[in-house]
Amino acid sequence: MKIVIAGGTGFLGENLEQFFLNKNYEVKILTRNPKRKNEIFWDSKTIGAWKDELENADVLINLAGKSVDCR
Repeated sequence: MKIVIAGGTGFLGENLEQFFLNKNYEVKILTRNPKRKNEIFWDSKTIGAWKDELENADVLINLAGKSVDCR
């Protein structure tokens, strides 16, 4: 199974990634600052290589957006 996590480099994303990797799923992370081999540059404004990662993805989890800890 292929899982794509948008904005998945934070606390929740890292835990989700590890959970799915432990189940032997393929996990791709869309991020503005890719550092690892499974992280793909994504700025949410331009179409790039990240759109190819959505092809044949079974699940897309969107963790990008405004923090829930704001007023």
